[in-house]
Amino acid sequence: METPKNSQSAWALHTRLQTATRTARTDAERATLPPAHSRRRLTAGAPWALLQTLHVSPGELDPSLSPDRALRQVLAGLLDGDGTADVPCHLDEVEGPILIIRSAPWPVLRTLLDALAAREELPPISVLCHQRDADALARLAQETALALVPVFYPRFEPFVTATLRRLLAGGPWTSTFVLDTSKHGHGHSLEHVTDAVASRMKYVWNGSGVAFRQRSLRERLGREEYALVRGLLRWRAARPPREQ
Repeated sequence: METPKNSQSAWALHTRLQTATRTARTDAERATLPPAHSRRRLTAGAPWALLQTLHVSPGELDPSLSPDRALRQVLAGLLDGDGTADVPCHLDEVEGPILIIRSAPWPVLRTLLDALAAREELPPISVLCHQRDADALARLAQETALALVPVFYPRFEPFVTATLRRLLAGGPWTSTFVLDTSKHGHGHSLEHVTDAVASRMKYVWNGSGVAFRQRSLRERLGREEYALVRGLLRWRAARPPREQ
């Protein structure tokens, strides 16, 4: 490098050195910053990417499946890996006070009440139903000789999770039953009801007169896998109709 011969050339060299120093410092700072994460839309291959993480042999993968069928396989694979599925339980294990949500026809409720009445110690029992069911519930209480406490749903409509949550908040019940009309039902189609229940123990009573300790999808899958499933379902719902 040539030595500056006068003050003007020395000033020019000093300016170039300052500029080069600032540029080098800026480049160093950028190199240490974490990369920016841009939001991007999941591709149609997302279900298969998750499916690959399951313990499935390569021969069972079929890339020609539609996204909907792929999602069903993902969910089935996750649930199959759950070693603690719903298990029948004995009514003697159920702690009171008890709330029964009448989510099935009256005969299903009657079989549960008859089974509870056979216990040596009968805890207090409340029954949630619609206001229009008041007379039918009173007759059932008389027939079974049980002191049933009614809890009336405020409107005549299918049970809504938010309304149930407000109605049942702060209730005294330790255990809650939902009624599944299916003979082999485990109450999975009634999750919108059990999601609103604050009781510590949740049970299903089905059309065959069998009680199950119900476990929600969140309980069965765990926090991380449940978040994956919800994310995939949101992705599927957000896709344009022509791609579904």
